[in-house]
Amino acid sequence: MTRKSLVSDKVVEKAFKEIFPSGVSGMNDTQKAEKIYNYIEKNVTYSSVDFRQSGYIPQKPSKTLVTKLGDCKDLSTLFVILGNQAGLKSNLVLVQTNNNSVQRLILPNLSFNHCIVKVNLDGKETFLEMTDKYLPFNSVVKGNYKAKGLVVYTDKATSGNSDLIDISIDNNTKTSFKTISEVNINGDLQNFSTKQFVMGETKSYYNDFFQDSQTEDYRKKNLEEEFGSVLDKVISVKSVKLLDGKDLTAKPLSYEVQFNINDKPQSVGSLKIMKIPFVTKPFTKEVVATENRSTDIQYTKYEKQNDYFEEVYLNIPEGMKFIEIPENKTLAYNGFNYSINYNLEKNNRLKITRKADTPWDNIKKEQYPEFKKFVEDAINAENQILGYK
Repeated sequence: MTRKSLVSDKVVEKAFKEIFPSGVSGMNDTQKAEKIYNYIEKNVTYSSVDFRQSGYIPQKPSKTLVTKLGDCKDLSTLFVILGNQAGLKSNLVLVQTNNNSVQRLILPNLSFNHCIVKVNLDGKETFLEMTDKYLPFNSVVKGNYKAKGLVVYTDKATSGNSDLIDISIDNNTKTSFKTISEVNINGDLQNFSTKQFVMGETKSYYNDFFQDSQTEDYRKKNLEEEFGSVLDKVISVKSVKLLDGKDLTAKPLSYEVQFNINDKPQSVGSLKIMKIPFVTKPFTKEVVATENRSTDIQYTKYEKQNDYFEEVYLNIPEGMKFIEIPENKTLAYNGFNYSINYNLEKNNRLKITRKADTPWDNIKKEQYPEFKKFVEDAINAENQILGYK
């Protein structure tokens, strides 16, 4: 049924020439695929409503190009036909996204709810998501991680394996969050200059966040709620500035936020104490709130990032110095890693570096006690108190 839709015509040929006006000579597979991907994301709008066409058979690529609308299978089919013309080896993949039970596919059925592309990029089997116009090329998508998939082989000469596969993210750009904060503390006032660098699926959110259609007030209010929730403080955002990377490439999108907190520090005699003002939170107590579990933790429902990196530079007034500094800590559990390190650069300047790897693998109920201890130890490590006077 799919093979009938995988046809080229004058409309497709015209689009191919727009993408490759000088042909594909000298280009590698990744460069070809990225050009096709960018063209589709910028020129065709994803529509999840399938009543306008068959629920099972993709539109012909020419119709998707003319109407500039298509659902997941239409956009994927358009990529495959353009990719084939560019010399790429690509196929459609039916997917049962990981927010649905794998038990639905125990018996043969049509319970797939999504369609993506499998393409060979310079010898590496890669899976591409086509339905998010803000998503950078070749990004990991959480809903597809280890989801069940069925490759659709449309070449009669290809004897493809009809077994279900687990969608791999090994050759995709991981979802990453890097934060660097310069914090100046003076009495009751804490001034923050925070830069954040985002990659992968998270970059899609910020590509949209920094569109011209979004107002400055919207961005300020959004970040006041986000940072305020993590810091558990009332904050006031002064400015939000896009620095670089608002595009569909794999490079990070970066932005800077200036904000302050007016909050009287706690004191023990002449010693003032404070918690480390991290603005991201890789682990929270909610994921280990119960003493025991009778079911596994589906970690993709809890975590958006694959890894976190955060540096905080704390500056207190000249003449004051940090007295109480916690010990460095390193923790690990299976693929999860956590570390926090302190470096007293000057008496009144402290650098704190925290790293966390948060893979999306499920936590089996039998693993829960060890995982719970790891998370609690990580939370305790970054809830330590700093003292200065």
